[in-house]
Amino acid sequence: MKRPVHSLLPALAACALAVLAAAADAPRTLVALRSDQAGLPESIGRETLASVDRACDSLRLFGAGDLRAAAALSEPGAPGPELAAALAAAAATVDRPWSPRETENAVFAVLGAAFAGADPPEPLLRRLERERLDALPPGTAALALAALDSLGADASAGWDRLAERPVPAAPTLSSVAAAALARQARARRRGVPDDPPPADVLAHVRWLAARLDLRFRASGAAPDAAHPLDPESALLAALLASSLPRRALADPSLGLFPVDWRNHLADRLLALQVSDPPGVFRWTEADGDSVRATTLAILALRLLAAE
Repeated sequence: MKRPVHSLLPALAACALAVLAAAADAPRTLVALRSDQAGLPESIGRETLASVDRACDSLRLFGAGDLRAAAALSEPGAPGPELAAALAAAAATVDRPWSPRETENAVFAVLGAAFAGADPPEPLLRRLERERLDALPPGTAALALAALDSLGADASAGWDRLAERPVPAAPTLSSVAAAALARQARARRRGVPDDPPPADVLAHVRWLAARLDLRFRASGAAPDAAHPLDPESALLAALLASSLPRRALADPSLGLFPVDWRNHLADRLLALQVSDPPGVFRWTEADGDSVRATTLAILALRLLAAE
């Protein structure tokens, strides 16, 4: 049976999809519902999309042969050949145990399909749907589950396991955002109203908001050095903030992200891009993985720039 595919851009997934899921009595939660929040100003939007184009051109060079890069190389609604090749390569591994890298390749392929509006091979979707993601870092697991949700797969068990993971001794922006998304998904599936969000989700969002501080900074101010922003945490924060009710963001007593959080998050992420060597635009993670970081940064910026 052909499954309807819904792009993460502009709506991972739109409110209409939530209605469809409920009507079909599906277990989906569609974590990042499209909100009525304000988009980027025109000037920042143009800069964001120009940065995405430069980064994609560079990624095709330094990410050549890396299946993860394909997740970022398709325009929304226009799946490209790199993504088709990555999905086929990941699908070819579904009948054997996955190595950590093969698992990550599969996650990125399905995430790219969700952003591009592609239809992943059914065996790959089913394998990732039943795969226990407990061994993955919480951020990677959350991205996999968000993609599965938007593609109509049953991610409920995975969200529950992620929501129940113990809090790390040294929480990061990614781990807290992942936990918030998982708890939000679990609450929605249980029919808990999310305006305002449940108390445990609010607690996680407040923790993130305090450390991200997505406001105009005074001269000389610096981000929280103990919790640095990176492309993965930016993408997760964008997914989470996009799903929060505008009324909750506008209520200062809740201590959440500001209503213009997109502007500030895009600006922070753009500031992390480097040209190294000159003319090659990339982002880099703490472990030096530029392909993964650049791929996630491109996806985050596309989500931030979506209308």
